[in-house]
Amino acid sequence: MEESEVQSIIESFEALPQPTTYRRISFDDAQVNAGFIADTYFLTVSGVKSTVNMDVFLQPLIYIEKPDYWEIEVIGHLRGIGLPATAPYTKTIDISANIGHKGIKVIGSNKEQQFDIP
Repeated sequence: MEESEVQSIIESFEALPQPTTYRRISFDDAQVNAGFIADTYFLTVSGVKSTVNMDVFLQPLIYIEKPDYWEIEVIGHLRGIGLPATAPYTKTIDISANIGHKGIKVIGSNKEQQFDIP
């Protein structure tokens, strides 16, 4: 598949309507830790979600070419009616396949945090 075809697919996807139950959410802390196996890395993000029945995901963005900093969004998915109580969250994902030329950038609704990874 040629690069122009891939670009067209991505543009078509991005033109679709936005969902109403998924949003970027805030985070308080993010850390990158090396795994036990060489060249493996894990991202751990923590914060407080606005409702107890919200699922939290760490979602790497999709790129055609490897960027300098691979962006990873902190996403909240609200299931049903938001229950009026906050709750802490901590999520960890393997980012070994999602590291840019220089590292990663974590993106939440309140801030962005960049990590240089050798």
